[in-house]
Amino acid sequence: MATEQLAAEPAVPSLVDRYFTRWYKADVKGKPCEDHCVLQHSNRVCVITLAESHPVLQSGKTIESISYQISTNCSRLQNKVSGKFKRKIREYQMENHQGALRPLQMKAKLQQRATEGIKRSHGLDMNQKI
Repeated sequence: MATEQLAAEPAVPSLVDRYFTRWYKADVKGKPCEDHCVLQHSNRVCVITLAESHPVLQSGKTIESISYQISTNCSRLQNKVSGKFKRKIREYQMENHQGALRPLQMKAKLQQRATEGIKRSHGLDMNQKI
């Protein structure tokens, strides 16, 4: 039985497990099952993803496309990020872009607000097998 558990575990942790801390927010904007996962890198950059329990990832559904074209004159692919500590980085207004999946980087000072009310994943041990 112990050998079955060892065989089931990957030999090397995934990139996400090695370098990111997971934070979860359940029922975003009061919608049931609309769960998000915030991956926080050791350098304080956050990436917002869908949690494994999100309806889009359940029942064999797949994401067909992701659009960064907000309007005819605005495309998020054209955003440029530069400067020490990304001081000029853009803060997205989530309510303006309903239904669009988008990457998001945040300043370190925005990190506390972004993770407010999000519980840390239980049982996540970073770099345990290295």
